[in-house]
Amino acid sequence: MDHTVARLENSEECEQFAINVAAKHPELALEARRRSIHFMASTHGEVTEVEFAGLQAIHASEQAIRKLYGRKGVGLRPWPIVKKLGILPALEKLAADTRMAKVSAAALVEVGMEDMTYDSVIQKYPDSFTPVAVNAAKRRSGAAEAALAAAE
Repeated sequence: MDHTVARLENSEECEQFAINVAAKHPELALEARRRSIHFMASTHGEVTEVEFAGLQAIHASEQAIRKLYGRKGVGLRPWPIVKKLGILPALEKLAADTRMAKVSAAALVEVGMEDMTYDSVIQKYPDSFTPVAVNAAKRRSGAAEAALAAAE
């Protein structure tokens, strides 16, 4: 991590830094956005490693959508689902909702954070999710890779 990004102390500083350097140093802006996501996920208290990754995926999705579309929503409201179901079941549900997952994944790929999609988290921690969710995540990821290959 770049030393300037490492010195940023909270999410707001990271966001402002990313805005300031985006034009000349897009790689530093991406690093700052990732650090911002880390800070935001850290505000949820004590959670397991997989729950933390899930929180990061949700925050990353919101941030990417906000960056691309200039607003918070586009009809996606993950936090009521997280509050109702818990982090991991909510992540499964968010990934299974094709509209939500597609908008989120497309936004994350566009901003260079494809490793933070809901499906990426499910595939990284398969023991924490149902076999149905893991298989569906693999299938969706395979289809997305095939679509990218066809587009090139």
